Amino acid sequence: MRKRNWVLAYLLSGIFALNANDAVELEKIFANARPADLPELASNFSARGSLLHSRGQYKEAVEFYQKSLKIRRELGLENSRSYALVLFLNSVAEHRLGNSCKASSQVKDVIRIYQY
Repeated sequence: MRKRNWVLAYLLSGIFALNANDAVELEKIFANARPADLPELASNFSARGSLLHSRGQYKEAVEFYQKSLKIRRELGLENSRSYALVLFLNSVAEHRLGNSCKASSQVKDVIRIYQY
C-alpha cells in the first residue's frame, strides 16, 4: 500500500477505534517510513501525532503536530486546509493538556483559514 494511503488510514484511525495490535503496527510503519518529500514528511508527522493523541499521549502528539505545522509553514501552506486540520488537532491536544487559552487562539486561526 502506498505511504499516502497509510497516512489516510492513520488519520482515520482517530475516527475509528483501532485495536492495540493495529496501533502498534501503524506506529512501526510510520517510525520506519522514509518520506519522499517534505509534504509527505509533514503528513507522516501529523499521522504519528494522531496516533499518540488517540492513546492520550497529548504532549507527545503536540510535538509531532508542531513538526508538521513547521514544515507546512516553511512550504508556504499556512493558509491551507491541511494546515488548518493539523492546527485543529493540535488545539484539541493543547486543550487536553490544560492549555485552553492557546487552544482557543489556535481554533480562531483555524476558523480564519477556513474563511480565507
